[in-house]
Amino acid sequence: SKLADYNLPYPELIFTLKYFKKKPEAFYKLAQEMFGKKYLPTKTHYIIRLLQDKGLLVRSYTQNIDSLELDAGLNPELLVQAHGSYTAAHCTECDAEVKSEEIMEAMKLGVPKYCGQCKAPCKPDVVFYGEGLPERFFDSIPELKTDCDLLMIMGTSLAVVPFSSLTWMPPKSVPRLILNIEVPEVFKAPTELPHLHVKGCLLYTSPSPRDLSTSRMPSSACKKKKK
Repeated sequence: SKLADYNLPYPELIFTLKYFKKKPEAFYKLAQEMFGKKYLPTKTHYIIRLLQDKGLLVRSYTQNIDSLELDAGLNPELLVQAHGSYTAAHCTECDAEVKSEEIMEAMKLGVPKYCGQCKAPCKPDVVFYGEGLPERFFDSIPELKTDCDLLMIMGTSLAVVPFSSLTWMPPKSVPRLILNIEVPEVFKAPTELPHLHVKGCLLYTSPSPRDLSTSRMPSSACKKKKK
């Protein structure tokens, strides 16, 4: 990894605002490794798009910061990027906005982008440790209690709060469909329960009759975009 030269005491340090202001080059080197290549949306992203096109999608919440949902054609008004996105950025001091193409180019090169006004380092609009989630995340929670008639949970361990709290917002009468390689701990039964096999999918039982989960995902890895 390009981060070996920074001798980080623990990897998460790179995602703290204090360290970013001190050594922004470390984050940008990591960003170059993570986002220097372009990826296409998966079939799962297009399933969400299909629900939107059929008028069935009330809201899509994501912890991902790659904005592949938007690349798949999802309406930004229906998407809540709980942990932000690297496609936008602001100065860490004066909060000046940075153009999307400028921050993308900086990450592609692995070179920090500095503010043209105050010369402080500019940070992509991703949520670092210790930072609060966007207001949009909290503002949209009430509709989960009133407008949701099916909650689909896909590709998440639900280990991070407050994002994981979304699963408990809909009324108990609302069914929850869990599409995960492994059943999140919060949904596992306290004792061993029998499983069902339906068309090759392993369906896990749950302590709650409202839940159904399968180990088969609509798609797995992203495909690299051809040049």
